[in-house]
Amino acid sequence: MLACGMSVRGSSLGPASRRPLRAWPLARLALGALALGCSASGDEASSDPFGAAPSGSGGSSPSATAGASGGSTPNPAAGSGGASGESIPTLGVSGQNAGGAAGTGAAVTAGTGGVNAGGTAGAAGSSGANPQGSSGTGSVGSGCSGSGVFLCDDFEAATAGVFPNGPDWIPNQCTSHSVDGSVAHTGTQSLRGGAEAYPACMARADISDQTDVYARSWIQLGDVSSNSGHEIGFLEFGPTDADNPELRVGLRNNDSVCIAAPGVEVTVDGVAGGERTTCSGVALEANRWYCLEVHFSRGPGRIAFSVQIDGASVVPNTEYADAMPAWSDGPLFLKLGRSSYGGNGVWPVWHDDVVLSTQPVGCAP
Repeated sequence: MLACGMSVRGSSLGPASRRPLRAWPLARLALGALALGCSASGDEASSDPFGAAPSGSGGSSPSATAGASGGSTPNPAAGSGGASGESIPTLGVSGQNAGGAAGTGAAVTAGTGGVNAGGTAGAAGSSGANPQGSSGTGSVGSGCSGSGVFLCDDFEAATAGVFPNGPDWIPNQCTSHSVDGSVAHTGTQSLRGGAEAYPACMARADISDQTDVYARSWIQLGDVSSNSGHEIGFLEFGPTDADNPELRVGLRNNDSVCIAAPGVEVTVDGVAGGERTTCSGVALEANRWYCLEVHFSRGPGRIAFSVQIDGASVVPNTEYADAMPAWSDGPLFLKLGRSSYGGNGVWPVWHDDVVLSTQPVGCAP
């Protein structure tokens, strides 16, 4: 093989130079091939026979990077030239769209879940409302079926026209208190307490074994409370069946004690310093039923009480720590009906759906 860089002259061909002229074209082709073989040397030669590799690599590499940033893509080196690089951004955009859609979907789901969770919690709270409303009225059971009930009378089983003859009431020969078959809160009968001085003719129940009593009675007045006069009682507690000592729940009007706040009141005797009265200023109308609830408790040297009308507090819990020993050491009686302590009214008071319990009763029949 000829070495590159050799000089070729006519004299070196020797006798061939003297061949006929028609052989020259073949020699001229051979010399051209030798010149082409020696036009580049060693490391400067490219392995790509088309000389396009630099352009292809430059085009594909930036496009591959953009595609990878937008989303996961195959290696674009498999492409050739600029055309392969241009196909990658399309995959990159698709990757970004997929990512955007996924992000939006997750956010909507999370938001909806949060709203639903909030709504569910709100509903549990409102049920809290409901239990809160019951607590406000002191309701535990439903009338006679409530827990702790030890006396319940709707007077339906009693004989009309006479004093209540049920087993819970102490017999009495008075005629001013009797079962009425013409007026009732539920059913057809109630207890009518007529005009009577002091509590001797009220319906009385012996509850001596009780120290904490919740009493409920539905009451109706025969005249408005502003016509009560000095004092009219309709529910009382006391260690005797007389009028002192006792706790009276009733009405006061036109007297010096509750002149500034006439209406429902509580008067207590048998405490140090004499009689004490708490005035509510809450007046009652005639000929409508009210749910009266009284809580009374007693202990050595103390008594406490509170009053609610239709579930609303009218006399808050009040405690006297200087009660006479009779309040804790003696018996205890409930007195129900109507009593008069200097009052000038002659109208009656009706009672119905009476319940005594060791727990709050509420206003349910």
